[in-house]
Amino acid sequence: MNEHQKDIVIIERIRTGDKSAYRDLVQRHKDFAFTVAYRILNHREEAEEAAQDAFMQAFGALKDFNRTAKFTTWFYRIVFNAALGAKRRQKPTETITETHALAFSVMDTTQGIHKKERFTQIQYALAQLSPDDVTMITLFYLKEHSLEEIAEITAISSETIKVKLHRARKRLADVLRSQLGAEVKICTEMDLLTNDEIFEVLDGIAPAAVRQRHQQLMTMDENYRLYFNELRDLHEGLAVLPLESPSLAFETKLMSKWETAQSIYKIPVLLRILPFVLAGVMVLVLIGTFIFWRLQPATDSGAGNVYEDFLKNIDLKMIQSLLLPINSLLLLLIIERIVKNRWKRRWGQA
Repeated sequence: MNEHQKDIVIIERIRTGDKSAYRDLVQRHKDFAFTVAYRILNHREEAEEAAQDAFMQAFGALKDFNRTAKFTTWFYRIVFNAALGAKRRQKPTETITETHALAFSVMDTTQGIHKKERFTQIQYALAQLSPDDVTMITLFYLKEHSLEEIAEITAISSETIKVKLHRARKRLADVLRSQLGAEVKICTEMDLLTNDEIFEVLDGIAPAAVRQRHQQLMTMDENYRLYFNELRDLHEGLAVLPLESPSLAFETKLMSKWETAQSIYKIPVLLRILPFVLAGVMVLVLIGTFIFWRLQPATDSGAGNVYEDFLKNIDLKMIQSLLLPINSLLLLLIIERIVKNRWKRRWGQA
């Protein structure tokens, strides 16, 4: 059973009412969802909030999910949009790059220490890029999405994705160069082979002519060789860069939010419509009373108007005591509808 089939099995369990399946789905995708959000927002708490929002929207839309489609592509698009929405709401003073120790299980050998340092450098460099650049790199490397899948997630053409990815990696290399100083050498013959062509070589999709020219430069041009080796190290480092993990409370908070959202929809239907019915009855009574009162004098030429006498003898306090619970129920209904609509807009609940 491949990964897509595992997702479909969990979704079918959710559709049949298995509440534990929600947690299974979260456990399968929470690290990647959080990583995408964190790479865009550079703020752990906000990234967790965005990832939880994405899961809530996905939960609410699972009943309409097309099981022939790939769940990850569908879900990661939700994550991507949720993170971008949080980025737009983010205050300028909050865009502070967070640095933290990465939890890599690398042995403390000289090579292991070098890998740790390299991972930290790449992580910091990623934080300096735009959300657009970070998204391209994250989707391409962390889950090895194809250009077509990235295009579907971001709603951008695959050709544009290819251009954006090359430029993003070039900018990442430039940031690393500024960090590392003389460690990254600039090739004096770069006009002979563009950065796009170099990345095509690294991706294994370069045309034969480009591969041939690359081999010649690797043999003849030391500057090119040094530059290419640095880009290759960056390429390999990104490929093995592990996913970030949210806090231990992430799953608990998410499930609590989902249960709260679900409880809003468990109010009995009769209780929901009762205030409307009572309010409608009262409106009809008031309208009928007003019409009858206006018509009665014209049709009754007698000395006394029985209906007017009746109105004079009505106990206003009794009417107020009857209207108070009706108005209270109506107010509660309005509040319930407002809360429900807010949850619906935020989580995509139908």
